[in-house]
Amino acid sequence: MQRRIHAHFYVNTFVMIVGTEGCSALHSHDILSVVRRNIARGLVRSARRAVLLTTLCFVIALAIGVGGFMAADTPGPALAAALPVNRASDVTTPASLSGLPHPTAEDTVRALFAVPVREQPFEASRIETPLPGPATTAPDALVRATRVTPGAGGTPSLAAGDRLSVSVSFYYCEAGGQTPARGDGGGFCGAMRDGSVVYNGAAACDHAYLGQHFRIEGDPLKRIYRCADTGSAVHGLHRDIWFHTSGDGWAWQRSVGEAATIEILP
Repeated sequence: MQRRIHAHFYVNTFVMIVGTEGCSALHSHDILSVVRRNIARGLVRSARRAVLLTTLCFVIALAIGVGGFMAADTPGPALAAALPVNRASDVTTPASLSGLPHPTAEDTVRALFAVPVREQPFEASRIETPLPGPATTAPDALVRATRVTPGAGGTPSLAAGDRLSVSVSFYYCEAGGQTPARGDGGGFCGAMRDGSVVYNGAAACDHAYLGQHFRIEGDPLKRIYRCADTGSAVHGLHRDIWFHTSGDGWAWQRSVGEAATIEILP
């Protein structure tokens, strides 16, 4: 009995794989080609079913994603009730803001996603160094001769009797051993611009005033000075007084200051 059952199973399996064409092909010795054709048909049917199942799953997933996006974009009843309604009738605009435009949804989105700009560090403040006052109040080591830029104040025509305020400094022949003052430079011991040798009362002036005589109000030496020399740092109305030593010039500068009133003499 068991052998009959096994034989019947084998026959049915053979018929399922081979089919009716295989049974008829047993006489034509073409059973191998029939088996191949039936297997190919089975594979094609399985592939069609797999493609159909994959397409169905993709459509279902797409529908779920679109539904979830729409549900997230639409606020729920509780959130909608909590949010203010953007209606002109529900909002009372103050009179002072009535002329201002209301922000739109686009403006709100831009404000939320705006990238803050990193502020650059402030530069250090530029502090203008104040000019020192008269030499009598400034520390000895900080007193220097006043240098005037070329053309500052111009070179106006001056006549005898004119009184005007000018900047003054000094230059010298030899450096003093006990003074920190540098004056307007040292080593000037020879001839000056007009050909004369340096002497007390000589002054370096703008070349336009060579030969001019003047006196300085408040001058402790009470000298009459003559513009006999020029200098690369002496321009305009500036007067640079010559001294034999820097110590003498320093004592005079402390008494007169860096600005003085002069009177033009005949």
